Amino acid sequence: MANLVATTVNGTLTATTSFTSPTHFTTFNNQRYREYRSDSFAITNGSYVDLFGNTGVHERMYGTLYWFANHGYFLHGMLFFQLSEYGLSTVVSGVTNDNYSITRHNPSYGTNYLRFTNTDGNGTQGQYVFTIRVSGMGGFSYTSSYITTQVR
Repeated sequence: MANLVATTVNGTLTATTSFTSPTHFTTFNNQRYREYRSDSFAITNGSYVDLFGNTGVHERMYGTLYWFANHGYFLHGMLFFQLSEYGLSTVVSGVTNDNYSITRHNPSYGTNYLRFTNTDGNGTQGQYVFTIRVSGMGGFSYTSSYITTQVR
């Protein structure tokens, strides 16, 4: 535990050991930063989930996606992405093997989802946990049925 040394506080100072919020915001000029995390859920081999979406049409959503999976053996990965009506760009880093695919799902104009597909060749159902850290210029609209909360 850190100690405050030679610190003056005018008013009331309250400290806790945890922070809970559905979103974590940091404002810097016109940018927004948000962090979300999923609970563990299953994705069957060959199945996909639309992890999250940007409904801000041409507003760019960019950030990192981290995942951890248990298929009876452990897998993990991370990718950098940019998602908007202009498309999806990804740069993959630190993936344990090719057990997934990432695509853009565009069901209607202005709605763009990052689709995660379990392509594990062993035919197993995996238990997945995802964390996403996103930013955007000028704002974007985030939506997801899977990644909803972050506890710090």
